[in-house]
Amino acid sequence: ILFLIFTHFVLTPEPTPADVFALRSMIAVRSSALSRLLETLTLLGTTPLILLQSTVAALLLKSRDDLHSAIQIMAASTGAVLLTELTKRIFARPRPTVIPALMHAVGYAYPSGHSFATTATYITLALILCRYATSPLQRVLVFAAGFFLTGVVAFSRVYLGVHYVSDAISGILLGV
Repeated sequence: ILFLIFTHFVLTPEPTPADVFALRSMIAVRSSALSRLLETLTLLGTTPLILLQSTVAALLLKSRDDLHSAIQIMAASTGAVLLTELTKRIFARPRPTVIPALMHAVGYAYPSGHSFATTATYITLALILCRYATSPLQRVLVFAAGFFLTGVVAFSRVYLGVHYVSDAISGILLGV
């Protein structure tokens, strides 16, 4: 529901002023070292890596006789990958041209598939891992790691100039 409400307000024929401002702000913070780091970290949201991580997690969970969790992580990651393609085709928002992109990206921009897949996968994995946590601190740390990874990937997509900030936020909302 939050995704649909957000989409109603931000998905316009022209980018929102907030989207343009966020992208132009990236120019001020770009550096070669940060660009290399974020080009690497954005890979955490690629389809092959998301599906590989989910498969490894599912196999480990199955080896612990936790078939329910194994199915849950695979459903979250594959569902996100499939729904990304569907939603991008429905909304058909072009990629930003406000600033030069630091990497090549194909297809439509809305919602960010990287943000969607990392949120769905890492937050689901955090929920699963919390079942095995023995203390509240472990649960907090697991969720902090999941949210941190999700945030880094979402930020990287805007920093690299291949998504508007609203694309990244919508991906996170859909992933949740």
